[in-house]
Amino acid sequence: MKSCFFLFSHPAPYKVNLFNGLAKHLRLTVFFERELSGYAKDQYVAKDHWKFQYRMLKGLKLGKENHLSLEVQDHLKKHHYDFVVLNGYSTLTEILTILYLQKHKIPYYLYVNGGVIRKDMPWKFALKKKLIAGAIGYFSPTPLVDDYLIHYGATKDRIYHYPYSTIFEEEILKKPLLLEEKKLLRKTIGLPQSGKVFMSIGQFIPRKNFTTLIKAWKALPKQYQMILVGNGPLKNLYQRWIKREQLTNIILKPFQPKNLLLSMLRASDGFVLLSKEDIYGHVVNEALSQGIPVLSSDAVISSRVLIQQGVNGYRLSLKAIESFPKKVKQLITLQNPEASLAIARQYTIEKMVKVHLDLLGIQS
Repeated sequence: MKSCFFLFSHPAPYKVNLFNGLAKHLRLTVFFERELSGYAKDQYVAKDHWKFQYRMLKGLKLGKENHLSLEVQDHLKKHHYDFVVLNGYSTLTEILTILYLQKHKIPYYLYVNGGVIRKDMPWKFALKKKLIAGAIGYFSPTPLVDDYLIHYGATKDRIYHYPYSTIFEEEILKKPLLLEEKKLLRKTIGLPQSGKVFMSIGQFIPRKNFTTLIKAWKALPKQYQMILVGNGPLKNLYQRWIKREQLTNIILKPFQPKNLLLSMLRASDGFVLLSKEDIYGHVVNEALSQGIPVLSSDAVISSRVLIQQGVNGYRLSLKAIESFPKKVKQLITLQNPEASLAIARQYTIEKMVKVHLDLLGIQS
């Protein structure tokens, strides 16, 4: 059986599920830099359900994301793997590991969730190019990320695409809910009983752009209810705005367990996401998996992969935010839940595992 080493920031549930799937066909060892990341919403999978070897790295935690440890190099000095994969190149741990691999001519793959091309300082561009260009291959969720990788030295024929997902096949709604079924579900899980119900999910931080969403929601009828699920440093600011503007149709809720979150989505009429920037945006697929349409800013990469304009949702430029109320009203006219479900069925954890194994040349 082939062996694989994977360095990842933290044990997000969807990543643990991917690792569990791969571990059925690989001897998999995973090093995690942190138990949690940032204002993580993840409900973590119990470790007794992890099917792979793992280690939580000891080291310095710097800010919300950065980390410094030399344990990876010490481990790789003593152990050989058929595949070495790094899920990033930005923390000090990742940078030092890549430089070690390059120095000792150990081939490695880079795993990228997305990327935004920015005007870097010359030194930063040179460092990124050295780290990225040195990989022998790249796992990417969509061709939309190709330009980012190529910008930093990757060659197109070494970029491998996979269906990025946080959803198991069994979690996708089997058939659309009837109106009466939605109403009953709303009553059961404590959502508003009247009017139209919409949801948005994310960290309460600037790039998620909930400030714009809250301000824009004021132009919508009072019977349009927004359930805003998340947490983060801007929570108190949102609460003050909502109170000051008397927006009784915006309800803040903390992050929820995945099964409850899917039920809330299933009971809603639509999902809205106005991020200024999103590395990918799993919540779009999660919403589609419950048969509801999605209105997203075009800055969310997953919206450009998963949303078919006027079929299962809409994309909106933030430069045209004045059209937001109209788009929300158009969203609920899309009576085609099967279109949402059909896309979601193409992006599951099971399919993600199979494509990874195929790309590594391992029979599943």
